[in-house]
Amino acid sequence: MDLTTLKTGTYTPGVAIALAWADTSGNTFTIAGVAFTGSATTSTTLTLSFSITSPTQLIAASTAGECTIALSDASSSHVNGTADCENLQVSGKSVNLHADFEATS
Repeated sequence: MDLTTLKTGTYTPGVAIALAWADTSGNTFTIAGVAFTGSATTSTTLTLSFSITSPTQLIAASTAGECTIALSDASSSHVNGTADCENLQVSGKSVNLHADFEATS
């Protein structure tokens, strides 16, 4: 899936990260929480969520370390990185996810 429309994009070093992509079908990918550099795992202060509408609806959020988010570039004008999730529980199923993302303001 290729989500190219950045709906929200904020990165304030040492303060907050809030990135959200969406498409017209309702598919979404969001990272939000306390800003970091390098890599971090999801927690109550750093979340990753996504929704997929087709072919099967999946809605999930990681707040308990199931996902590792790695930022290769992070500034107030550009954020680039990857997210990898393992064994994320979604509707009674275990899901693995890999995402490459980039946001430019």
